[in-house]
Amino acid sequence: MQSRIVFNGKEYAGLEEMPDDVRKEFGTRLAQLAADADGSGVPDLLEGKGNVTGFQTSISVNGRPVENLKDLPLPLRLLMGYAVRRVAATPIPQSPPPASEAVLRRLDDTSNALGALLYGISALAGAGLATIGIWIILHMDTGSRSQGGAFYVGIGVVIALAWTVGCLIRLSLRRR
Repeated sequence: MQSRIVFNGKEYAGLEEMPDDVRKEFGTRLAQLAADADGSGVPDLLEGKGNVTGFQTSISVNGRPVENLKDLPLPLRLLMGYAVRRVAATPIPQSPPPASEAVLRRLDDTSNALGALLYGISALAGAGLATIGIWIILHMDTGSRSQGGAFYVGIGVVIALAWTVGCLIRLSLRRR
């Protein structure tokens, strides 16, 4: 579902597209929509009591436009009130502050160093598993070997070696 917001005569594809000052004003006006002074559970605007400037709404039920919101059945007004309160309670996201070049460079360097460390540890773990698998194959009794034990452990060793080689290749590509 595509959403669009028309606010103060200008159309926006979403909240992210709005400038900060416009987004704050929009959030303030949206909070006014949910005002329920009498505590009936239906926002005053939907009961015809509220007055929020800057908002134009059109409501249709089963394809028929509704001219007076008081004509809607109470369950529908309550449901619409719930929806308006949920929308009004949703926090309006603020745009993140611009990041400085130095901070981004340090984050990138840290990410590269941690990635290299993890690939190195992973390669060592794969080599260790391959070594343990080879040791198991060499010290396996005849009964285990005849039942295919060496074959299955050998498959594990090949996988561990492939993992080790893959990590070493990725590590060398990261350094370039």
